[in-house]
Amino acid sequence: MTQLRDYLKDSRKTPSALAKELGVQPSTITRIVRGERQPSARLARRIAHATGLALAVLRPDVYGPMPDHRPDNASAEPAA
Repeated sequence: MTQLRDYLKDSRKTPSALAKELGVQPSTITRIVRGERQPSARLARRIAHATGLALAVLRPDVYGPMPDHRPDNASAEPAA
């Protein structure tokens, strides 16, 4: 997950440090960062609170796409 990787890099925080803050195993955060697993909805809320990342970034299937996302069939202009 690129955004979480960027957060860790920018904040100079290790996956282990974030895991400790969240009360999860370091391997959980590492696997999420690598894209090997998704956080549960509950863990996504905790990660969002700790990092400031949007829930839609962490779990778009649960919380919906980012607000500027348009479905492939959406046009830029409203239908008349």
